[in-house]
Amino acid sequence: MPLASRRKLESNFRAGLQRAVSYLDQWFDFSDTSVAFVLQSMSLMQMPQFQHVKAASIALKLAKVVNLDALYDEFSMYKSVLQSIVDNKTRKSVASRWVAFFEQCEIAPPNLFTVVSCMLSLPGSNAFPERIFSVMNAKWRDDRNRMNVSLVKSELQTFINYDFDCRSFYDFALAEPKLLDAAASNEKYVWKQKRMKTQNAMLPK
Repeated sequence: MPLASRRKLESNFRAGLQRAVSYLDQWFDFSDTSVAFVLQSMSLMQMPQFQHVKAASIALKLAKVVNLDALYDEFSMYKSVLQSIVDNKTRKSVASRWVAFFEQCEIAPPNLFTVVSCMLSLPGSNAFPERIFSVMNAKWRDDRNRMNVSLVKSELQTFINYDFDCRSFYDFALAEPKLLDAAASNEKYVWKQKRMKTQNAMLPK
């Protein structure tokens, strides 16, 4: 490659890299007080201390929900369980480590569970919301434009949260009589009930 072309390529590469770094500096908080920095101690890659758990609850703005005194008691009670989870290196994801921890607790510690649940609910990227929008656009098409929001919401919840195939769902439904009764009744048609209630109110008395 000619020297001039190589220098131009290197200059373009440096400019692109600098724009990427500037974008990250603008939109991501790299400080020691950021939520991402505080929560990294809760990954169970290493044994957390109570100050890490307390800092996580504060960073997640759970001061009005979590009792810090009770949180300290819970942490002290199950510290040995936490250590056993940290020592077990077979579990890869943070979520799987915390699931294993709570499964080993005789009684689920409510305050610690609140902190961990809130922590794990934070998305690592916008990939999942983008997928939801994509699925919604596929289902809320022009030829289905009379669907209301509640119907779209229910369809999305069913599509995302159920991984049954047709046969498995058939067997599941047969074992749930309350589900079958609800499906056969008119109670699911809330909009119909509201319309009938409005019509009855307009009838002369």
